[in-house]
Amino acid sequence: MAGLLSLDGVTKSFGGVTAVKGLSLSVDEGEIVGIIGPNGAGKTTVFNLIAGIYKPNAGRIIFQGTLINGKNPFQICKLGIARTFQTVRPFPKMTAIDNVIVGALFGRARISSPSSSREYCEKILQVVGLYQKRDRLARELTLAEQRKLELARALATRPQLLMLDELMAGLTSAEISEELEIIRMLRAEHKITVMLIEHVMRAVMQICERVIVLDHGVRIAEGTPAQIASDPLVIKAYMGERIKTGNKPEETTSADQESEASES
Repeated sequence: MAGLLSLDGVTKSFGGVTAVKGLSLSVDEGEIVGIIGPNGAGKTTVFNLIAGIYKPNAGRIIFQGTLINGKNPFQICKLGIARTFQTVRPFPKMTAIDNVIVGALFGRARISSPSSSREYCEKILQVVGLYQKRDRLARELTLAEQRKLELARALATRPQLLMLDELMAGLTSAEISEELEIIRMLRAEHKITVMLIEHVMRAVMQICERVIVLDHGVRIAEGTPAQIASDPLVIKAYMGERIKTGNKPEETTSADQESEASES
């Protein structure tokens, strides 16, 4: 399977609970790809597998031709994959600029000291619209600003693939529009490939070129936003009816809860 990133038959179980089952997908360089699905679909588990937080029970994850199964998160980050979390995770007692410096030091930006990274990180804060708040403590920022800080810290690692986990959650309509413009700019000016998990369908429909739909850990649909919006299986899944994938609903829900717990 070709592409910047590919998953080939990836499965992840927690005990007897299957969260992701035989998943295959690919993401090409320069794409903006959405992953959607009802609660319990296994979306965040997929991100955790790609980022190295979880190890797959079966299947292969390949990034730029390199098998990354079994690599640690810091190793995968240095290869060029960064992600945000659906629950914001700033270092609350550190300033915004210092939060971003952490990303620069541990990514692939080849920066060896905090002092040498400050100018680089200030430019990133300008990109996401937080430059004026660079010396504020992270805990003093609003939710929208903390989400921008999550994004800035991920960008500081200098990723080729950026995974955004519900970046728009809890934001106003104006704030969502601002985040969408930032994502478009990152792809256009910085050549960053983007995967995003999102429940805000307006955002998915406006920015994604391709959408992958999961239900009970299985891919049930893939296509353009327009194709996905009219797909009967997708409509059925979002209406809360069970898709016959071989998993019991209560098992998948338990797995997703375990995945979500790892994010908090």
